[in-house]
Amino acid sequence: FLVVSLGIAGLKLADPQLSQALPLLNGLPDMSDFGHKPTFFIALVLGATIMPVAMYFFFYATKTAKTETFMAVSSTLPFITYAVEGAVAYFGWLDISGVTMTDLAAGVVIVFGAFLLEYMRHRKVKSMHINPVEEHTKDDYDMVQTALRFCKNNLTLAATRLGVDVHELERVYEGEGYVSFDVSAKEYRSILRNYHRNIATVDPLTGLSNRDALTSAVEGALKDKQAFAIVYADLNKFKPINDTYGHEAGDHVLVTVAARLKEGLPESAVVARVGGDELVMMLRDVNRKQAEKYKAFIISIIEEDIELEGVKEPLSVGASLGVSIAYEDGSNYDTLIKKADEEMFENKKHESER
Repeated sequence: FLVVSLGIAGLKLADPQLSQALPLLNGLPDMSDFGHKPTFFIALVLGATIMPVAMYFFFYATKTAKTETFMAVSSTLPFITYAVEGAVAYFGWLDISGVTMTDLAAGVVIVFGAFLLEYMRHRKVKSMHINPVEEHTKDDYDMVQTALRFCKNNLTLAATRLGVDVHELERVYEGEGYVSFDVSAKEYRSILRNYHRNIATVDPLTGLSNRDALTSAVEGALKDKQAFAIVYADLNKFKPINDTYGHEAGDHVLVTVAARLKEGLPESAVVARVGGDELVMMLRDVNRKQAEKYKAFIISIIEEDIELEGVKEPLSVGASLGVSIAYEDGSNYDTLIKKADEEMFENKKHESER
């Protein structure tokens, strides 16, 4: 606006005949208009209004309602400009009738273009008999790729966990482009919930919760003043199994132990894998005395024999455990985990000495 105005002002001064030949030039601002306080103020208000509105709708559209909504909202901005310019003209601050009509026409064209694009997109979708999923974001793509890696490229499993048609994942897997979930904001939110519940917070090998899920559960319980205990477990004799029978055997042991813990502990318990052979259990409504009983129960579960295909003798592992009690040993996640970890390490040290 400033560059164009300065250029027009220069044309006016340099060639009066040109100014007379093009009356529209006389209606545009020149250098003197920039010193007019009301005009400057209204322009400032206009800028301060349009920018936050545009940024808000950009955020809302790209995160929730996708590209078409953003285009439709953006196309209304010339009408905001038109309203402000109308106020300027009404109070006689500046004669911008030509500019005002130009802005109005531009607004009409942009709105028409936005709706025409939307109409053509839906016609294309309808003719191809597919869901209206043509607009894409990098976040969608990354989310789907993460789901595929999590499910070891099992498209059907990934689709089930995300709650989306398997054919959509095939398009990404085969390199044909992004997958978009802008069918509706409600469906998109459902997919995000599925992603966070079934993938982002789950350990891909064992199906246990991961460190992020454990952190969220502990911090949520602390916020709500709930009683709970943390049990930190480190498997013993796990490395020799890996070294002797290979990593697949080690994975089998971890998966088996994880399944037994999930089945044996209360449904309200959070069982998480936080390292290679390190497991952490959050036991709700448990005091220290109860936690000690749970320790013995957990050890008995872990020490049960594990059958491995191709190996005659059953495998067996043990565990060293440490416990911390919420509010007694700490009132935040890091302190409680550290306390339980330190006790586990001391127990492992004493067990090895024996």
